[in-house]
Formats: sequence, structure tokens, C-alpha cells
Amino acid sequence: MVDESIEEIKSVRKDIDATFVSWYRDITELAANIGVAESIPRKTSLQRNRSNTPSQSPMEFYKRSLAIPLLDSLTAQMEDRFLRDGRHVGALLNLVPSIFLTSRVELGTLREGVMFWEKDLPFPKSLENELRRWETLWKRRKDRESVQEEMVRQREARIPDNLLLSLGNCDVHSFPNIHRLLLIACTLPITSAEAERSFSLMRRIKTYARSAMCEERFTDLGVLAMHYSDRIPAEEIAKAFVQEHPRRMFQASLFSET
Repeated sequence: MVDESIEEIKSVRKDIDATFVSWYRDITELAANIGVAESIPRKTSLQRNRSNTPSQSPMEFYKRSLAIPLLDSLTAQMEDRFLRDGRHVGALLNLVPSIFLTSRVELGTLREGVMFWEKDLPFPKSLENELRRWETLWKRRKDRESVQEEMVRQREARIPDNLLLSLGNCDVHSFPNIHRLLLIACTLPITSAEAERSFSLMRRIKTYARSAMCEERFTDLGVLAMHYSDRIPAEEIAKAFVQEHPRRMFQASLFSET
């Protein structure tokens, strides 16, 4: 779907001269309804804040200054957001046996995709061998099920078709690398949205009367407020403070207690 959307935007960008005519017709009708006159910004003699877009008409001006940059920026951002990082996530999905057996992905291509997490793998050099054994394991199981006609309806239930089932059917001792990759795939966040818990604490901690609080203290108080259930003994806090700020008075009090 991402590839189709990007190709659609590129096709519109390629045929922008014909497409923008209908866009501009709708724009002028909307502008007439709200009483906005069709015009272009004046050309400046000294270009500091913006450049003078070469144009012979308002339609050509807005096509060059707005429509074309918008489509180019949208294409670049979608490719950067989905194709750069999404290819690695798609490689993790290919480890699911039901997808792995139907898509017929080459082992070399699959290995290159999942090697993005090479530093997280326990034995990255044996990954290709594991992928080969992983493919053989599920091919044999699928062939064994296909022989028994009475179990055809249960075939999909026996072959894992999602990441959680794949992780449950992956032996960590036999396939340590694939088990780690499936674990990463199951714990990847769906979006990059930040939790709102920290924003609700910000108003309670950093009030108008405490607006001069430094960033380090504010962060520490936020962590303590979010993890209020974890109780830390006061003795450990005092000892860590004394060791962090060595002074004679602190050292004397510490030694006297011990």
C-alpha cells in the first residue's frame, strides 16, 4: 500500500501540468465564494526572505511555488518514513512461517534485511544457517500435514500465521538468532507517539512558583513521580549522595554510622 501510494504521488507529479488545471479551477471557485481575489505576491528587488518564482500567470506561480514542492516533499518524507525503516520491519514479518512459505523470499535477501539488528543477535554469523534450518523445519511440517487429508482444515492452525505464535513455536536453543528477531518484532512500537503520562506530570511538578527549576532536577522529579510505587531506602540515597560529593563532613558522618 505504501509503494502504491508513493507511485500514485509520483504519477501526479509527473503529470502536474494537466492535473493542476482541475485543482486550480476548484481553488478559484472556493476563492470566489469567500471573496478572495486571484493574485500573486509582488516581486521583490532584493530577495531575502523568499525567492521570486518565475511565472507568467497566477496559476503557473502557485503550481511552481506550492503544488510541485508539496508533492516532492510528500514523496521524500514517505520514502524516508516507510521505505527506509519499513523494509527492515517487513523483513521481520517474513520470519512468520505462513508468510515465509508462501512468499518464497530468498534467504540472502531476508538475511540482509534482518541484519539491521546485527548488534542485538547473539550469534550473527550463524544467521544464514538458522534461516535455512527454519525453512526446512516448516516445509517438512507443511508437507507432513498435506499428506493427511483429514487435517487440511487445521493446516492454518498448525502453521503459525502471526508473530506471537511464531515466537511460541521457536526454540531459543535451536534458533537463538531467529528467536531474538521474533522477540524484537513483537516488542516494536506501532507508532512513535510519546506517552502522555509525562505531560500530565509536568503541570503538577513544574508550577508557576517553581518555574526556575533546572532540567536535571525536573527530570529526576518526573521519574520519581512516575515510579512512586518503587520505594528506595533513604540510607541508600544518602550513601550515594555522599559518594557522589565527597566532603570531610560527609565522610566523617558516614564512617561514624558504619
